[in-house]
Amino acid sequence: MAAFYWLPANHNIRNFNKHAAVDLIRFAEKGISRTDLAESKGLTKAAVTVIVNDLISNGIILETESRTTSSGRPPVVLEINPKQGLVAAIDMGAMHLSVALGDFQLAFWKKWKHRFRLRMDLKNVYNKQIAYYRNFCKKEV
Repeated sequence: MAAFYWLPANHNIRNFNKHAAVDLIRFAEKGISRTDLAESKGLTKAAVTVIVNDLISNGIILETESRTTSSGRPPVVLEINPKQGLVAAIDMGAMHLSVALGDFQLAFWKKWKHRFRLRMDLKNVYNKQIAYYRNFCKKEV
């Protein structure tokens, strides 16, 4: 399947490829090899090596050994480093605020939802949502 990606003016192709590689690695169920990464993005092995080495040196991804090999040396698999950071997903509507917190691998461990009354004006709803979100984050992080 072909996809079109719009590239902002302040990004170069290397950064674009790096972000695309992170997305592929993150959403590969059991990790992805360098060869598969190169093939799926249409990049040379040398380009993938530069990108992967940069991501490893910054702690974004990890190299692990595949556990699914029949014989020989297990292939090196690239995976997201779940300890690299935290992710917060926020859904804010006129009547609710939903928050989920997880690791960098998108494994969410805490979800929370708060409902609001319609009689409140928008400014009060917004202020209450921000207060609830801050309180939630202080408790969980």
